[in-house]
Amino acid sequence: MKMSKFISTYVEDLVYMCGDIISEFLKENEGNLLWESNKKSGGQVAGWGDLTINLTHLPTGIKVSCWEHRSQHINRQICVIRLILEINKKQNE
Repeated sequence: MKMSKFISTYVEDLVYMCGDIISEFLKENEGNLLWESNKKSGGQVAGWGDLTINLTHLPTGIKVSCWEHRSQHINRQICVIRLILEINKKQNE
């Protein structure tokens, strides 16, 4: 499913606004995160599968994925936001 231009801009703005939170989380969890991406060789145009980011928080075992955006950098940041939300959700149970 391709995102509309409006939603894509909204996601980019959200990632920008969360920049400090993302940076702080990454510093606090250095060495506790496992990043994986589905990089494939060849071709000029990356498909959605090529941009998928998988992130695992090793202490809790929580895994999140993101492939919504054409930018792998933004997908990485969205993964961190999702991971923060999942960790908070697990802690509040």
